[in-house]
Amino acid sequence: MEILKKKILVIDDESPIADMIADFCQTYGFETRVLNSGEKAVEVAKAFRPDLITLDIVMPEKSGLEVADLLKNDPETVNIPIIVISSYTNAVEAAKSLQIAQAVLQKPVSLKILEENIGSVLLPKKP
Repeated sequence: MEILKKKILVIDDESPIADMIADFCQTYGFETRVLNSGEKAVEVAKAFRPDLITLDIVMPEKSGLEVADLLKNDPETVNIPIIVISSYTNAVEAAKSLQIAQAVLQKPVSLKILEENIGSVLLPKKP
């Protein structure tokens, strides 16, 4: 029996940050995909079927708040957990107040904090 690898979709318009998050996730064996805008986020999420999405809030074309709203209002993506990662305090506060994410992290985020939050969403709880 094949054990399915957990999948993470990283959405961030800053390529170095998106790549750092994806590389970090890959070191834990997660399959990752990176998008540098929110334009095709719902389409890619439906095709890729991620177990988790990390999402920047401030992006050109379509903001992370718009992306989260689209994801949470689509029956195929509504249950995908989201971790918001943003450098803008106002965006972080907006994400918290809208309760669109399992976690809201302020950039620059440490790898330890990233690990703890991804782990709390994706890894089974130990009794």
